[in-house]
Amino acid sequence: MTTLPAGVVPVALERRDAEALWALDRLCFPGDVAFCLGTFRQLLRDRRHLGFRLGGRAGPAATTVASAAAAAPTPVAFVMALREAASADIVTLDVHPEHRRRGLGRALLRHLHATLRRTGAQEVTLQVAEDNTGARQLYLSEGYAAVGVARGYYGDRGDAVLMRLALREPPGDPAAAVGER
Repeated sequence: MTTLPAGVVPVALERRDAEALWALDRLCFPGDVAFCLGTFRQLLRDRRHLGFRLGGRAGPAATTVASAAAAAPTPVAFVMALREAASADIVTLDVHPEHRRRGLGRALLRHLHATLRRTGAQEVTLQVAEDNTGARQLYLSEGYAAVGVARGYYGDRGDAVLMRLALREPPGDPAAAVGER
């Protein structure tokens, strides 16, 4: 399981994070795919929003790559979802290009999943660009399954793969293995 070093904890997104999230989103996605500032403000006001960030405003002393990311003055990674009664849809998972492939996105994703499980969600869905093989591999490795394709989801940039994860206890949890063969 990917975990963050001691003292590095994902922090809940707040309304005041909108500009920092917008800035990171523009680094992570092309201009015609990145969200506008107004979208982030709207999402953070939505009572259904659930999200976490690493970095921004305060953090522990920088002793490792991940803790240095957590102590950064602006977020280096964040995940945002919209929660419904028994499900959630991931709106975006952003990791600063200089901090990718270090487990930050995976750790945030797992933190989101654990939070959703505790609140009774049964599934998570998302849309990911068909040509974003790195992100698709991450989601597949976390148990997501491709369930469809949204043609033209990104306009001229292409299609999105629709993915779904049934939330169960995480692998290795003794409670998850009861009654299974």
